[in-house]
Amino acid sequence: MGLFGIGGLWRSGDGLLAGAEMLAGAAGGGGVDTGSGAVIKPMAYAGWELTPATSLRLGAGWIKAPNGQLSSPVLDLSVVFAFDVPGRP
Repeated sequence: MGLFGIGGLWRSGDGLLAGAEMLAGAAGGGGVDTGSGAVIKPMAYAGWELTPATSLRLGAGWIKAPNGQLSSPVLDLSVVFAFDVPGRP
């Protein structure tokens, strides 16, 4: 699977964060019916900033193949390491 997209991140003053993103790209194989291979994946997440460069995030969304049968909810738990992000102190 190879996806790209756009999103936004909002931080509170007490270490909480929230975000949303819309991803699109290509996926397929393993008997998964993606039709032409195109997929879209909207996601939203909430998390906690553990350090200025590390956070824990819980996300939920959906993955859908517009030209295939793939249509499924997505649940994501991530540990995020920010190596170099423009605009961060």
